[in-house]
Amino acid sequence: MGNRKHTENRKNRDLSERIPQKLAESAGIPPEAAGLFLKTDLTDEFRYGDVWLLVHNNTLYKYCEGHSIETYPLRSGDELAVEIAATTLAISLQSGGRLRIVCRGSNAMNKAFGKFTAAVTKLLHGEENSAEMPELEREERCPNCGRPYRDDTRLCPHCVNKARVFRRLLAYAAHYKSYIIFILTFILITAGFEVVAPYFQGTVLFDEVLNSDSPHYGKIFLLVGGLALLQLLSMCFTIIYGRKNARFANEVVYDMRTDVFSSMQRLSIKYFTDKETGALMTRVNSDAEEVQWFLLDGIPFLIVNLLKLFGVAAVMIAMRPALSVLILIPTPFIILFFRRYLPKFDRMYSKSFRYRSAMTARMNDSFTGVRVVKAFGKEETQNASFSERSRTFGESQADISTKSGTVFPIVSLVMWMGSLIIYVFGGKMIIDGSMGFGQLTSLVGYVGMIYGPLEWLTNTVQQFASAMNSANRIFEIIDARSVIQESETP
Repeated sequence: MGNRKHTENRKNRDLSERIPQKLAESAGIPPEAAGLFLKTDLTDEFRYGDVWLLVHNNTLYKYCEGHSIETYPLRSGDELAVEIAATTLAISLQSGGRLRIVCRGSNAMNKAFGKFTAAVTKLLHGEENSAEMPELEREERCPNCGRPYRDDTRLCPHCVNKARVFRRLLAYAAHYKSYIIFILTFILITAGFEVVAPYFQGTVLFDEVLNSDSPHYGKIFLLVGGLALLQLLSMCFTIIYGRKNARFANEVVYDMRTDVFSSMQRLSIKYFTDKETGALMTRVNSDAEEVQWFLLDGIPFLIVNLLKLFGVAAVMIAMRPALSVLILIPTPFIILFFRRYLPKFDRMYSKSFRYRSAMTARMNDSFTGVRVVKAFGKEETQNASFSERSRTFGESQADISTKSGTVFPIVSLVMWMGSLIIYVFGGKMIIDGSMGFGQLTSLVGYVGMIYGPLEWLTNTVQQFASAMNSANRIFEIIDARSVIQESETP
């Protein structure tokens, strides 16, 4: 009971702070009442300024500083609607066969206008009582974790199932099976070349070709020629699968862009009035590019490095089982480190996207409404607004870079400890005569090939998190349903 009373008092206090005193007195609002209210940003003369609307006791009150309060009686059957112009919006009232413009606003008010008119319409139709009407500024929250949604998206970065998003992304790739088989085959061959190279450069070179007691002593030109041929073939295969993969990634993203654009054509006007144009443009363009680069660079290098990781581990264990186990000791700590920091980077990239969308939306609204901005001399206001959003976006990017610059050097240090292990124990084995210098050289090369992919995976963590967030935002548009459904038999 006490908590409920505290909530009501806080709600009334917020109402009195947000609604001008003159408007509250004119409406005769008692402290315990909370009607519907809205603050817009354009006057009737299309000048930037605060205009207030308040609904109380079936009356719509309108107040602009320096003007008298206007009242509009509301009756059952009246209609309140959002009118869309080229660069501005308006709320109209259809009452008694007469259509009147109640207030105006910039494109940034489309979401608030939609909520306000929908709430008043429900009130006029008797669906809800004004005393029980939810606040317009109430945040919509994720049904799973209860956290508020951000901006104009209904995606919770904390609850998104990235495995499901990734599988859905792969469903687009399934249409190009011939590309996938070709690319995977060449990736496998290239990874095999890279795995055997350190063995020839270390064990074969020092323990066989340069060892006078070996039957292969002196065959240096044969070894160098073989290594050169191996490197040439590896380069050719890399170029071939890289060119094929570039076309594959472009085809997949082309399909996604086409689906997004087709889905947007099916949506009603309300969907677009509830969204900022710049945010939608960011999804169609920037998010699609993010997914494309992940398909182009992320997945192929992920497969290559995983194959190298397991292949190198198998070769090392075959050469020196006990020493290889010691070298791999830091690996579980690195994996646990990734699992802990992946969600943090995920949230940081999601936040950075929201700030980028806000910056793009402000820039787009300024360009499309440039006539209004110029007519009323609001260049400085627009500059200040864009500067604030640009700075916020820049700070979010700086946070990501700062976190990366702090976390990943620590990972590199842990990886370097594996090299220390092989230097200490491998060097001792050479001194004791139980291992040749060539084997130590090969193992040192393989250590770099093990920790190299793990270090590369630190960058993949960021790229994967960013790409899955982008793909999920694209799928949100594709899955959106129009408020007005067309009949199958018109």
